[in-house]
Amino acid sequence: MQLQLNTAVLNARCEEICTAFFGQPSQRNQFEMRWGAKGSFALRLTGPKRGFFFDHEVGKGGDMLTLIGREHGVGIREALEIAQRDYLGASLPVQSAQLAQIEKDKPAQVGQVSEDSKRKAALRMFDEGRAL
Repeated sequence: MQLQLNTAVLNARCEEICTAFFGQPSQRNQFEMRWGAKGSFALRLTGPKRGFFFDHEVGKGGDMLTLIGREHGVGIREALEIAQRDYLGASLPVQSAQLAQIEKDKPAQVGQVSEDSKRKAALRMFDEGRAL
């Protein structure tokens, strides 16, 4: 239950989280925000998919917790700790039993994508002329 609450809060703050990672979007409408020269990174802003992203360059997506893990190059356990520290605050405690369950339930793909993701993000920033 607490994990669902944490995920819901993160997804509600999706605009803030993505802007912190990628800066201002290159495109925006009422339904989504996009980053990149061709808008290859998309973030859903409305409906039940609010807070879910898809990176068309790597063919992967997920929720905000997955994105935090991907961008920091860490597993889901560490991503939840980062989310707790940076976006959730002390008001939503994360139980260690929850962290163990998350480790079992989430695939290891977050860590596997990190190096490729970092490289593509750097290239995207370079193409857009933004400082690293």
